[in-house]
Amino acid sequence: MSKIELRRIDESNFIDCFNLKLKKEQERFVSHPIRSLAQAYVYRTQCTPLGIYADGEMVGYGMVIYDYDEEEYDLWHVMIDAEQQGKGYGKAAVGLFLNYIRQKPFGDSDLVKLTCRKISSDPIQMREVAAQALSDMFDAAKADGVTLYAHSGYRSYRTQKTMYSNRLKRNNGKDDGVVAYPGASDHQTGLGIDVINKAGIGKKFTSAFANTKEGKWIAEHCWDYGFVIRYQKEKEEITQITYEPWHLRYVGVQIAQYMRENNLCLEEFTSEWKEAAAAYQAAGN
Repeated sequence: MSKIELRRIDESNFIDCFNLKLKKEQERFVSHPIRSLAQAYVYRTQCTPLGIYADGEMVGYGMVIYDYDEEEYDLWHVMIDAEQQGKGYGKAAVGLFLNYIRQKPFGDSDLVKLTCRKISSDPIQMREVAAQALSDMFDAAKADGVTLYAHSGYRSYRTQKTMYSNRLKRNNGKDDGVVAYPGASDHQTGLGIDVINKAGIGKKFTSAFANTKEGKWIAEHCWDYGFVIRYQKEKEEITQITYEPWHLRYVGVQIAQYMRENNLCLEEFTSEWKEAAAAYQAAGN
């Protein structure tokens, strides 16, 4: 059995790291070490690039990075050279990476996430009650001859922060209400979801979705499954977010139907509820 160990990438071995190769079909799954080492330099105060060695020969690479926003360790860009695969080196190396993380080199967290690229989009995450309601709604739509697709569910604070920053850069520093401020996004609650049609996959979302067969079905039926259209066209001044007919928020069937019947956005419903609660308390109840 080969001796597997990790060694930090530095001036003595970075060329060996550059010479590592992936199989052609694997290139879309993980970044080459050249790109990864460039990232390691940018994030040098919170990451460690490590070579994977078998009997003294570099056979692979990986990077441990600490996310201070999420307070978790990420294991990035783990790869084994094309000619060294199938020998158990990757499995052994992951154990060594975890041992290194247990030393808590950057932050005191027990959370570890393996990060890789996938052929499809990342799995959609939602709170269980919302996910079940979404599944029921999709089944009902399909029975009506309408096929819906979930695009984006839960987002971490870091993801929302990146999206918001990128939007500001593209818009000369102006907040145009297209992307919610980090910490204020529906997606961070696990109750928000973007629902689109097949034609919208991989394309920019626009309000024209409201005029599609799928958009019309959602506007008519989402309330019956506990969802509301979170950012309505006539409520932009209140929500401070532009109209998004694809963006749904789970609030429960009773509340969703009440909001529809009374033409309320979530901000208006919340305000109404707070006033009712205050009046109830003032009455000595």
